[in-house]
Amino acid sequence: MGWCGSETSNYRFGRSRAGRRNDQFVEYRRLGEDGAGYPGTFHDVAEATDVLARLAPSRKLDLSQVTALGHSAGGQLALWLASASRLRFAPSDAPVRIARVVALAPVTDLRGIAEAKKGMIREVMGGTPAQRADRYAELSPLDLVPLGVPQVVIHGTDDWLLPFAASERYVAAAHAKGDDVTLVPIRGMGHLAVADPSSAVWPSLLAAVRDDAQPAGDSRS
Repeated sequence: MGWCGSETSNYRFGRSRAGRRNDQFVEYRRLGEDGAGYPGTFHDVAEATDVLARLAPSRKLDLSQVTALGHSAGGQLALWLASASRLRFAPSDAPVRIARVVALAPVTDLRGIAEAKKGMIREVMGGTPAQRADRYAELSPLDLVPLGVPQVVIHGTDDWLLPFAASERYVAAAHAKGDDVTLVPIRGMGHLAVADPSSAVWPSLLAAVRDDAQPAGDSRS
């Protein structure tokens, strides 16, 4: 799930989950669309999450058990949704709280990626970390720990876009701050495969989302 409208993993991932009981698929504006980036994209995600409160009575949703799930840029958004920083973007006085996060190959260090001039973080944030320090501080998961909720980070060890080491650093930082977070390496898997429904490990990943099993890999708590 990326920052650009041309990226398709978001669609494939959403289609694989569509129709499952109590799953809600969140869309947001991407670069190239009017109002995308800071703050529009983040307002979209916060507002879509709070729609759950309106849906809860008719769909019998348990709002105390909401899990945020996302891949890549969507992983950053899922982790951010569980943070206190997200509340500033909430459209209501009683925002839906995230109880758990499952992040697939997530973007966890916005500042580091932007300083390395990689990806599109500068475009999303509207400037460099030096120019927009406050924005990076309120949106980068590495700067937001502890989140105070359980997290599972699933990452392929052969990820060519976001190195596995980035998730290792995030998990170590979260642990140091007291978070309950598990890192699950998927051996030999790249960036897109962890969110691809045709992947051989997909059933195990869905089990991790349901919190009734660990996905295939070497779990590290």
